[in-house]
Amino acid sequence: MAIGAIIFYSTLQNNRIEEDTIFSSNHISKPKSASIPENYSQDLDLDGVYVYNVTDFGGTTSWHNFSSEEPLYGYEGDWAAEIGGQIKINITGFYNEDPLYWGDIFYDSIPWMDIEIIKNDSGVPVSNFTLTNRSNTEISYNLILGYSSFQPGFLIPIDNLTNIKKIAIEEVDKAYFSGQSIVEESYHFLYIGYENVGGMKTNMLYDKSTGLLVWAKTSLGGYQMEISSLNFTYNLDLTYNYTVKAFGEPFKWFNMSGDFKGNVNTTINGLVRVNFTGYHDKDVNDNSIFENPIPWIDIAFIENNTGILNTNFTLNDISNSEAALNLHIGFNNFSSGFLIPTNNLTSLKENATLEGSGDQSNYLLFSIEETGLTVKFIFIETGGENYSITTYDKRTGLLMAMRAVSGNFLLDMELVLYYEESNPIPPPNPYTKTIYNIDVEEKKGEKEYSNFTIPFILLGCGAAASFGLLVWKKETKMLKYLFTGIFGAICFSSLLVFNYWLNSGAASTDEKSNETALEVVEDITLIVDFGDGNIKSWKGFTLSGGKTTVLDALDKYCDIKYDDYGWGILVTEIDGVDGKWIYEVNGEKPGHGADRHYLRDGDTIRWEFQGK
Repeated sequence: MAIGAIIFYSTLQNNRIEEDTIFSSNHISKPKSASIPENYSQDLDLDGVYVYNVTDFGGTTSWHNFSSEEPLYGYEGDWAAEIGGQIKINITGFYNEDPLYWGDIFYDSIPWMDIEIIKNDSGVPVSNFTLTNRSNTEISYNLILGYSSFQPGFLIPIDNLTNIKKIAIEEVDKAYFSGQSIVEESYHFLYIGYENVGGMKTNMLYDKSTGLLVWAKTSLGGYQMEISSLNFTYNLDLTYNYTVKAFGEPFKWFNMSGDFKGNVNTTINGLVRVNFTGYHDKDVNDNSIFENPIPWIDIAFIENNTGILNTNFTLNDISNSEAALNLHIGFNNFSSGFLIPTNNLTSLKENATLEGSGDQSNYLLFSIEETGLTVKFIFIETGGENYSITTYDKRTGLLMAMRAVSGNFLLDMELVLYYEESNPIPPPNPYTKTIYNIDVEEKKGEKEYSNFTIPFILLGCGAAASFGLLVWKKETKMLKYLFTGIFGAICFSSLLVFNYWLNSGAASTDEKSNETALEVVEDITLIVDFGDGNIKSWKGFTLSGGKTTVLDALDKYCDIKYDDYGWGILVTEIDGVDGKWIYEVNGEKPGHGADRHYLRDGDTIRWEFQGK
């Protein structure tokens, strides 16, 4: 493409191009900075090369620098990568932004880089496109590793990740096209995803310890690209501290042979401390689905008594499977524990599905939920009394959070982030640090229904008085008229009440007003009971974009049919089962159409089949 999607996108995003300038100063050779600015990682290698494998690519696009020269607008040639190719960068230093830049919220000094795009020619790497000493902003625009003025490219500062998240959210409202961003955070990573109505999508994953791009998938028009870093490695030699958020009674620990090892106790705000000791073969009694070798760990349980931490119980060099079985991290033979393999997540999810179905289907509810950063496995026994919910980082396989209940056993814990945020943005979901660009304040209203009892009492009293008077006067003809009038008044009043009940949800006793839609609701649970022992369940999911009704939740996971009567809808079929369906929210029947009931955080929806 002569001009291509990139220049179109860039000119739409920002109109700050200086039209009288001939070329960009980024062609000027600059001396390498002797030091790395304090807001960037000091572990960056200014003499090294960072390599990214190209795992998906489509289209050929053009490269433009920040020159405003017409008609080419800094055109420097077409470039293309191929699946199996590579993109190599090396950081040449930290300098001020190009004076003709199209817009960027990152302040000077910013990284500048050499970049080389390598194609895969029948297994032979061939250099396709090379540029020297270009700003991270220019590279970000051309590869679409950002949006609006948020152009993080290959490297972000790490001194204030809270601010990075904040500006990533705020820049959505400044973009030319309306869109939405999702920001997620785990122990190792910061994930930023963005999509707009113009068809642009960009997803970026950054290593929080270095600020380097780890993975990206982006597209616009006919252009698409996915790249993955070959330089990133996560350190299993670290100590991982899980904060205990809920704990039941002390429990007994058994090894894989059934030998008693001791009593385990911790407390709320205590810690479960884990160190990985290596990969070894499974115990002979290990029936888990995971193949050799598997992780082995040291583990310690620490109590928090009035702010003083005391170690209660320790075990050295035990298998991940043993820890999983004792802590209920997983289900049945899916003993996922503190670390899962990530080389084939599709196969892993299939194995988890098998453990959550088959012979277990009559009493087990199972589902998998994914975000850009995490995968969550949910095993719930029918009735919800026993369950295991585990969330893992999809790239490292590290356990992020878990909650398990089995009889008297209760454990809820979450991996502590390795840095402390200043003025942190509170995460709305305890299992994934997810932040949406829509800032919604939930409005709690009073009970929105009128008391129709008084009008009916007055009507009854008036009718009784009139009836008594007429009987006393022996006016038989007037009695007929009176009865006709009373009956008509009751029917008309009942019709008014019923109509109001249907259209406004007046019968609801929920103290939270559900007549106003929120843009985002979280921690929603959906249960669908087909009446034949088949029950489907989805737990802890999010609805966004203003589509936050009971009907939206059902439509998210099920194929449905319904009739629209104007005052509301009636669901007539769910996943091929047609007939009468009713729903409850938090154990109560709202009494109006599912499209008229707007959800609030933490709501539980239950649909039940009532027959043909």
